[in-house]
Amino acid sequence: MLKLLIVEGNTKEGRDTAIDAGSLTQSDLYEKTLKFLKSDIDCTIVCPADPDGPLPNAEGLNDFDGIVWTGSSLNIYNREPAITQQIDFMKLCFTGNNKIFGSCW
Repeated sequence: MLKLLIVEGNTKEGRDTAIDAGSLTQSDLYEKTLKFLKSDIDCTIVCPADPDGPLPNAEGLNDFDGIVWTGSSLNIYNREPAITQQIDFMKLCFTGNNKIFGSCW
């Protein structure tokens, strides 16, 4: 079974706004689409913009066949914790051998 880590690019506030508007979060949309394309896929979602969100460490990243980064309503030029935490996590992701796909962050 293919194991993917889906990295949500938005804050909790951004995810809540999407849900309140009747939409899915970026990560839920990715998971739904990936499972439609390949039903025997195992997805784990993490939210590095959240200050208390659990994230895998370098060793834990080895448990995944690939990492998918969703889009985000944030702007990388704004140096706030929700962004810098994601940058730090991305740097960690690049220390392993995972295949990584990122879209429109």
